[in-house]
Amino acid sequence: MSYPLCYTNRIIKMNKELTVETGKPQNVVYTDRIQNIAAAVESDSLRDAGRLFRALQHANNMGTTEADFAELERKYYEKHGYPYEG
Repeated sequence: MSYPLCYTNRIIKMNKELTVETGKPQNVVYTDRIQNIAAAVESDSLRDAGRLFRALQHANNMGTTEADFAELERKYYEKHGYPYEG
């Protein structure tokens, strides 16, 4: 399938605008804390969930707190059927 030239040029222009000085693409889809927790809960282990959550938060210029990780832990245990004692 071929795309019109104007569409192709627009995509090329958008890609050039979305790169930083190092040439790597930026995170252009901003997510909030709830979406980041929901994505991290799908991980195979709690450790991987924590690492993914931290990476997602920092990719969106947000930090992490103990309360965020406590909520992540609670939701992870609920999702995977473990008893939560927090």
